[in-house]
Amino acid sequence: MGSTDGAWQYSGWNIDDLKLFTPLSTGIQGDVNRDGVINVTDVLDIVSNWGSCNGVCAQDIVPDGTINVSDLLQVIGNW
Repeated sequence: MGSTDGAWQYSGWNIDDLKLFTPLSTGIQGDVNRDGVINVTDVLDIVSNWGSCNGVCAQDIVPDGTINVSDLLQVIGNW
């Protein structure tokens, strides 16, 4: 955890101690590289990042912490 200025406190937590993760998205489910189209580039991005995902990964379309066949099928299904 980084340094804090202690300006905002709530039940002993400084507000700037929090880290929020949000999905990366263009609004098109399956557009992994966020270029506005779903194509072979998105499929290759899924395959090249196959496996565990720590934090928020654009390739983890089905947010289960793993880039796998479920994510690949989402891309192919929306192509």
